[in-house]
Parts: sequence; structure tokens; C-alpha cells
Amino acid sequence: MEQQKLPNATIALILGIISFIACCCSTGIGGLIFSGIALFLVKKDTKLYAENPELYSNFSQLKTAKTIAIIGLVLAALTLVGEFIK
Repeated sequence: MEQQKLPNATIALILGIISFIACCCSTGIGGLIFSGIALFLVKKDTKLYAENPELYSNFSQLKTAKTIAIIGLVLAALTLVGEFIK
């Protein structure tokens, strides 16, 4: 059987990267939104991969997307807290 790519891995990776930019431009709120959506998509694809791991080939890209989204979420939260402290 030919391996497929996970359907949301690339989108989650892009949203994770956008969350970096958005946390700097929107006082953290944009970063929270984009990283939250990315983490939701990662969770959805992780369940899909767990059902049939030999069918999918880009699980490492999904793990990278999860890491970037978590970092974006932390940066966005720190930016938001920093804005409230001012």
C-alpha cells in the first residue's frame, strides 16, 4: 500500500510559523489563536496516525508542527502577559 501524507500536517506547520509573527504584531492574541488552531490540527492528525501508522509518511513534520505551535503559544502568552503588566 502506498504511503500518504497526513492531511493537516503542512497547514499546522504554516499556522505554527504564523503564530510567531502574529504574537509580535497583535499583542499576543493572534499568536494564541493561530497556535491554538495548529495544536488542534496536530491532535486531529495524531489520532489519524495512531489508527494506521504504516499508511502515513510525514509524522515527523507533524511533530515539528507541534513543537513550533507550542513555542508560538508560549511566546504569545508571554507577550500578552507583558502587555498587561505595562
